[in-house]
Amino acid sequence: EQRTHNPSVAGSSPARPTELFRSKCHVIALRMTSIAVIGAGWRAQFFIRLAKMMPEKFEIVGVVARKEDVRAKLQLDFGVQTFSSVSQLLSQKKPDYAIVSVSWDANPGLVEELVAAGIHVLCETPPAPSLEGLQSLWKNVGSSGLVQVAEQYMSLPGHAARLAIVRAGTIGQVGSVEISSTHGYHAVSI
Repeated sequence: EQRTHNPSVAGSSPARPTELFRSKCHVIALRMTSIAVIGAGWRAQFFIRLAKMMPEKFEIVGVVARKEDVRAKLQLDFGVQTFSSVSQLLSQKKPDYAIVSVSWDANPGLVEELVAAGIHVLCETPPAPSLEGLQSLWKNVGSSGLVQVAEQYMSLPGHAARLAIVRAGTIGQVGSVEISSTHGYHAVSI
């Protein structure tokens, strides 16, 4: 149920899930974002906690976990509805986007399944366990515009500042760089 908030009417309450923002010219209605979390590990639980901290912005419509005991613990700890598979989730819910936070090997198939259903995906790293797997995944979903890989290292303030200095030519033409920051596949993004 969506209700309109009119501050001049006593007892009215803000529209939920719609928030209204007023500007000089018009009112823009933004609805709450519905999300699904695919996975139950510590990374997935960080996303659940963050969404729970902002209930006015995010509604968790479901969490997918393979094991029954893990689903029961998620329900108890976070009060979320759980599903045993992406197909079970999608048969009942249509999230605005899904966060895929699973093992390297499981990532590609789940990302492809969600994209095939038209769901936007935020995929934890790495999106595939090998170069061949990554190329195959990109071939299958890359042109969809529905997938974002959660590799944020270049957005960290220190790295962003270094990159800006290099791009501005402040230190001249750069031929190579050595950075001690991260490990493995994360370093590729830098």
